[in-house]
Amino acid sequence: MFRILGWLAAVVLSVMAMFSAMVEAQPLEVVAVDYPYFTEKNSSPKHGVAFDLLRQAIAGSDFEIQPLFLPPARAHQTIKSSDWCASFYPAAEQTATKVLMSLSDEAVLLGLYRRRQGSTFAWQQLSELKGKRVAYLRALSRDGVGKLLADAGLEMFNVETINQGMMLLVKGRVDFAFGDKYSGELFFGENGIDANEYQFSTSYLRELTVGVWLNLDCLAAQELHEILHQRGYKVVPD
Repeated sequence: MFRILGWLAAVVLSVMAMFSAMVEAQPLEVVAVDYPYFTEKNSSPKHGVAFDLLRQAIAGSDFEIQPLFLPPARAHQTIKSSDWCASFYPAAEQTATKVLMSLSDEAVLLGLYRRRQGSTFAWQQLSELKGKRVAYLRALSRDGVGKLLADAGLEMFNVETINQGMMLLVKGRVDFAFGDKYSGELFFGENGIDANEYQFSTSYLRELTVGVWLNLDCLAAQELHEILHQRGYKVVPD
């Protein structure tokens, strides 16, 4: 009799623990765009390196990461509206309430791809590329790197994704395609293209940190910020 009661008690406690874990799990939507290698819409369940790093950073917490993949233009508008808590899509700048928490010490170098030529692909001033056509993300074309390219006199060819821009380069419709070394290598491999026929610039447009943007006007983001801070993750300096 006591054995049966003990067994029933163990079962009840186990079910209660499972139910408690389910109740306590706090879903957290994280805005992202499809950017192969880092944030990948069709790479379930991990969805890319950035999401993997975030899950590792908050392991054991009550948060359950829910990727929210949006088209670049919609992601851009969402972040501008402040109706979000966490995002891998960047805010225009860091403020008192919009902060970028680093998830990795390894920097992401943003640059340009071109068809291979006999010389090193480098520049002293972006204006040296004036008049050339460059494939660049439509949603970012007026901000940051996109503005630098446009001000330097490059002709902007707007695309929705990095892969679209790379394909335009392969087809010879643009002179350059914006990207980074990791996503470019992934694109070539997935499409059976000889990467040796192309060059990634040794001059960089920007050096970025893999991190998650937090909107501290959101209570969940405040809690996530505290968890990351306690575990040694830091806000990226402006």
